[in-house]
Amino acid sequence: MMHNSWNGVAWEDNWGALNDQTFRGPFAVDAWSAQRLDVFGIGAYDGSMYHQSWDGSVWQSSWENHGGIFTSNLAVTSWSADRLDIFGIGQDAAMYHLAYDPSFGWQSEYDSLGGILTSDPAVASWSSDRLDVFGTGGDFGMYHKAWDGSSWSTDWEQLGGVFTSPPAVVSWGPGRLDIFGLGTDFKVYHLAFEGSWQTSWDPLGDETFQTPPVAVSRQSNRLDVFAVAAPGGEVLHNSWDGTSWSGFESRGLPTAQAAPAPVPDDDPPASSPPSTPPSMPSSTSDDGVSTTSANSPTTVTTRDATTVTSGSTTVATVTASSTASCRTASTAIRRCAFMAICSMLGGILWSPY
Repeated sequence: MMHNSWNGVAWEDNWGALNDQTFRGPFAVDAWSAQRLDVFGIGAYDGSMYHQSWDGSVWQSSWENHGGIFTSNLAVTSWSADRLDIFGIGQDAAMYHLAYDPSFGWQSEYDSLGGILTSDPAVASWSSDRLDVFGTGGDFGMYHKAWDGSSWSTDWEQLGGVFTSPPAVVSWGPGRLDIFGLGTDFKVYHLAFEGSWQTSWDPLGDETFQTPPVAVSRQSNRLDVFAVAAPGGEVLHNSWDGTSWSGFESRGLPTAQAAPAPVPDDDPPASSPPSTPPSMPSSTSDDGVSTTSANSPTTVTTRDATTVTSGSTTVATVTASSTASCRTASTAIRRCAFMAICSMLGGILWSPY
């Protein structure tokens, strides 16, 4: 893994290697306080979870192996100083959890949260001692499980929909959650929780996308959502200002991707996917996670990262697990920049398994 950092004024001149450990996908990154970074990745050859940290002065001398065998990318969050909670999908398709707390250090073994999940996990924390984790089930519907400070909810809560991407989740305040995903029509859909769940998923416009959405919040009642358009490859941005959505606006092509020269005789672009909103799953297993549905999509983005390409060139890899809650504007800038770098590295290093 290579690392570069922004000091508030400029980027470092050179990239630094974080030892010689090799990985198979994008990294999960979190900061529990100023001058602290914790990075997690999946080993390229053993599928185990590895951890590296920055303490404000130096990186750890080596990657710490936390074991396990994972078939998904990881998600991590922190609900207080010195606290970390990491999630991934195991070989049995169940969700697994590992925690670090200053009172006991690292958990001695992983907790199984059950379920039959087909996507990378997404996690957010709206307050101290609160966790909300999400994934898509065997029917590609959205599922949710919560930690309330003393125990996990018994069953996976079924939130409906049929999705072709992993979820993205963010919280901008206590008791608030916002979840995003791509529907079978490749549009971004949104569901909010504030005391109770919204009654249905809302489409955020008619634009279609080729990557999972990425969501961040830089302050209370503010949301920013990004995804790469299909066709075209532009990065589109939609924001919530506390009252309404701005609508998707282009932020241009990624810098590694040059705009194609216009050719008068080019064929017209391919038509957009059919406009079919997410539909509700039809059956569930004993643990509350749906396993079959007549409405399952024929095109599926599984737990692997979605690779953005231009011709034969890989531009970047974007996953929902790159998203973390940004607690202040300054830490948001640093964390999101670091996570973007990690995602780009994932695009370079990742290969199917």
